[in-house]
Amino acid sequence: MEILIIAALIGLIPAAIAEKKGGSFLGWWVFGTLLFIVALPMALLKKPIDQSEAKGMRKCPKCAEAIKAEAQICKHCHSDVEPIVESESNPASKQANNSRPSRDWYIALAVFVILMCVYLASEIGLLPSSSGESAFFTPDYNIHVTGAEGQEFAGSYSVVSASGKTQVKSVEGVIPETFSVEGRVVIARFQKTGEEGLLKAEIKHGDKVVATSQTSDPSGSVSVSTK
Repeated sequence: MEILIIAALIGLIPAAIAEKKGGSFLGWWVFGTLLFIVALPMALLKKPIDQSEAKGMRKCPKCAEAIKAEAQICKHCHSDVEPIVESESNPASKQANNSRPSRDWYIALAVFVILMCVYLASEIGLLPSSSGESAFFTPDYNIHVTGAEGQEFAGSYSVVSASGKTQVKSVEGVIPETFSVEGRVVIARFQKTGEEGLLKAEIKHGDKVVATSQTSDPSGSVSVSTK
């Protein structure tokens, strides 16, 4: 996402250059965002559009001097020329063309704002995660410690909230034991305090086992995580 935002920013450079030469800001911005290394030199080498044509003027087909589009006789060489009245017959089109650069700027700004919103949302966890859960839905997990009944254990578990804050809690108890937590990521580690029996830890989300680990080794430990 960071790369896309940077590309969108540097894409403004060839777009601004091309727009000053009569090109479409929006088109060149998209071009610059996708292929900046190609768009920039092309924008620099782009030939400016004839300003006389942009202002309702045209070149006389006989002497190549600038004359009005509606002129029937060239004021320079006095040759008869065919008048062009399209711009007068469709003033709405002319007005739309004149407003195009401003509209392109607004479109580019809107796209950039959307990209920034998506980026910020992903950074603070408002977008869905790879598991399909968003920050607006914080899952409940149960950490079950089972094995040799009556066996003592000690350890800790950490919970990462939707906002990214981590809480760590040290615990000790006797098998079986259950800890209920709420967060996006849960990590737990437990160790036997006695040498005999089985120590098993599992994390469940509802009826689904998310992670499990067990050991029968003397002073063995287990680690489980929702990652």
